[in-house]
Amino acid sequence: MAAVPAPDPIGMVRVAAPAPLVAAGRFGIAELGLTEDGTPDFQDLPEALRPVHIARLRERSRATVLGHVRSVTFSPAGGAPAFAAEVADTTGTVRVVWLGRREIPGIVPGRRLVLRGLVTKSGSEWCLRDPRYELLPPLRRPRKGPHR
Repeated sequence: MAAVPAPDPIGMVRVAAPAPLVAAGRFGIAELGLTEDGTPDFQDLPEALRPVHIARLRERSRATVLGHVRSVTFSPAGGAPAFAAEVADTTGTVRVVWLGRREIPGIVPGRRLVLRGLVTKSGSEWCLRDPRYELLPPLRRPRKGPHR
């Protein structure tokens, strides 16, 4: 027998929101097939969840970006905690900021990752604040001839 939601103090019945298409913090990348270079094959995802090039970002829209970390910035110990990274793809860069964090294990220069969040612009710089993310394995380079 299913539980019936109790009315709140003003008489409205609260109903749980439907589960998001992508679980919080995970894109389900592990379940996707991989291309030859080890990049996830995003073709099985709905169009809205597929990565876009940074050069094609639009302000005040949700976007998924696939790129690599170029640099990270730590906030000083005395200030409000914030961890920032510059993520790049072949078309541009986006600044990513996680508020309330001084570090995020695995997010280091050179690491590939997928980000999803709300796009904003600060001056001429694209920004993602507190996005969901998933770390990716390094690219697999195809071998050139026999290994000696």
